[in-house]
Amino acid sequence: MTSNGSFFDHVQYKSRMKQGSWLTGLITGVLFFTLPVALAMTIGNFSRRYDLPTLEQKVRMIENFYSNSLALVMSFSILCAVLAALNAWGYLNSRKQIDFYHSLPVRRGALFGAGFAFGLSAFLLPFAAMLALSLPVAAINGYSALLPWSLIGRYVLRVLYLYLAVFCLSTAASMLCGHTLVALMGTGVFLIAPPVLILLINYTYQVYFETFFSNSVLLESLLRRSSPVVDLFMSLNDDRFGALWWGLLILLLAGLSAFAYVRRPSEGAERAIAFPAARPFIRFPLIFIASLGMGYFFESIGDYEGWLLFGFAAGALFMNMLVQCIFDFDIRSAFKGLRSLGVYALCFAAFFSVFRFDLFGYDRRLPKLERVTSAAVVLDSTTSLLWAADGDYYGYHRSPTFDMLERVASDDPEVIRLAVELAEAAVANPLPEAPGQLILSFRQGTGRLTRAYRISEEAAAAALRQLYDQPAFRKKLYPIFRGDLPALIQVDAYDPFRYDRGANYRSAELIEELTQALRQDVEATSADAMAQARCVLMLSFYDERTAPPEDDRYTGYNRLSTCSVAVFDNYRNTLEVLRRHGVPLPERLSANEVESASVSYSLERLADQYPVLHPYLAVLPPADPEYQGDPELYAKYPEKVSVYESGISRYWNNYTARDSALIAALLESLEPRSALYLNPLRRETMALSVNLFEPDGLTYSLQETAMLEGEVPNELIEAIAANLRETLAIAAGAPEQAS
Repeated sequence: MTSNGSFFDHVQYKSRMKQGSWLTGLITGVLFFTLPVALAMTIGNFSRRYDLPTLEQKVRMIENFYSNSLALVMSFSILCAVLAALNAWGYLNSRKQIDFYHSLPVRRGALFGAGFAFGLSAFLLPFAAMLALSLPVAAINGYSALLPWSLIGRYVLRVLYLYLAVFCLSTAASMLCGHTLVALMGTGVFLIAPPVLILLINYTYQVYFETFFSNSVLLESLLRRSSPVVDLFMSLNDDRFGALWWGLLILLLAGLSAFAYVRRPSEGAERAIAFPAARPFIRFPLIFIASLGMGYFFESIGDYEGWLLFGFAAGALFMNMLVQCIFDFDIRSAFKGLRSLGVYALCFAAFFSVFRFDLFGYDRRLPKLERVTSAAVVLDSTTSLLWAADGDYYGYHRSPTFDMLERVASDDPEVIRLAVELAEAAVANPLPEAPGQLILSFRQGTGRLTRAYRISEEAAAAALRQLYDQPAFRKKLYPIFRGDLPALIQVDAYDPFRYDRGANYRSAELIEELTQALRQDVEATSADAMAQARCVLMLSFYDERTAPPEDDRYTGYNRLSTCSVAVFDNYRNTLEVLRRHGVPLPERLSANEVESASVSYSLERLADQYPVLHPYLAVLPPADPEYQGDPELYAKYPEKVSVYESGISRYWNNYTARDSALIAALLESLEPRSALYLNPLRRETMALSVNLFEPDGLTYSLQETAMLEGEVPNELIEAIAANLRETLAIAAGAPEQAS
């Protein structure tokens, strides 16, 4: 005889609630102190700290309380979900209890429904009650009108989804396992193994495919959907939560668990795995994860591929032994399944060979020009431009590099052709040790091909010149062309060389004319023209989101803006608009404003470019070893020790320029660093850097500058050579004093 209710039995539900009252009471107690009591204490402490708090302070306090408290509840709900599932289905692991329950005149579906309902009620009822109890506490203290309902709603939804997801995963583990401890371990595996596997596969791609581009957006999406715990910690930093995904997964897990409950044999109790057919599907994924993990672990320590293979074998053998012992509850079963482990080893070897030897030509794959519908090219120089020009990259995008690819993607046929040629050249002449990076992304039909190549500085410069001469490519680089650019309400115009020299403008007419003129100038300026351009003025545009208060008169490059633009001396239309509206154009920095210039230079790099410095590099000890007091250095190069002790290094040396003529020559070759970021056609030399000092010895009123590549003045090279001659003469004449 069975009950009429096929999916729920009220009597069994009440019985489960009574048996699990200890868990409900424990959860209620913890939540009581976490929500209503903690809120009362927080309000009391706040009132004592502030005699007359402002409305903004009150709102911030109540928002901080609920965001922090409910985030804590989210973490607590994971533990509660596991305990509730183990308590709800614990009887399945006892043959006496399961025989008793199956002898009742109640269908198995109803028994499952009663246990499932208990698991939900054990946490959700106390949570709802304590959250509701915190509302009168806020009302009594006069905070009811300030309650952040939207924030509370978002967190409550996350708590609900998180608890349901973990409870359903733990329920599935309980259905699969016939022992409480094994079910607990199974829950841990369900929560941890998927994200670990994703990270290991991603790492394998990174290690063995030279051109692999790690799409952090895709990786984050996979990680968040692989485990509710991962999604929990990632959702604390943003407002995104995979509600639809977890909703579907909860329904799927609940349905599969119900099906497994009905089909679960009574003799599955007190076994490690209730369904013997499921053993291979548990065993081999765990062995695979252990193989990869231990292989990479040993390789990272031993730094040799032999240790990688050792780790693969050790991980597989260890996990096989552990799983077999758990399956049979017998340590003597450790060496069972060695034959199937051998088959696994062959499959794993085939899998690893695909990556190790690139059997499918991942690094050699090229797009087909006729199928490409859009192409995106990102170089180091364009990355710097987008970072500096677009304020969004300072905190509004999860993956700046991926977003750059989206932004610069062009359907222009010439840009596509050049991008395909770059890919062909990179594949034909791979340069794994080259300093630059070239990221190419092609859309072919519904698919996408994205690769990251290494590229030499010369090749990168040549590629950029070709691309920059395409108007379609230039429009993608500068945020002033963005179709989704918000309405701009303020522009800061400021001196690129000096701090605190500028003004704010909120004239809609000026802003409109400036944006139009800038677009015209960018479209009209070729790569050759930009390679000779010098910065005249910096502009920062703001919208409603980024604009500072109207009474804030500060201007400067470091303030977060919607977009930043450098006005160059060949931007005729823009300069005309600025003059017409009375915006002052600053003079270039003069030698009278600079007392001294501190030059830090690499003798090795400068000597490569200027032969006059070769003799001074030749008298130095070799590069390795090179540090003071090395006994091998003294023994092998006694004639050069005094030179080394003089303070000259083949790496970095310092020289201070005080002569006004030399400083004037330096200023002709310096460009504001902020402007250099916004001009991808000009590069800073890596051989030296210059710091400018005012007459009072300070630098804080001068913007940071950079020496242009290929424009180091001869006067500076001659001054450095003279300084080296003097230093060497002192070292040769009085080595004991020099040291």
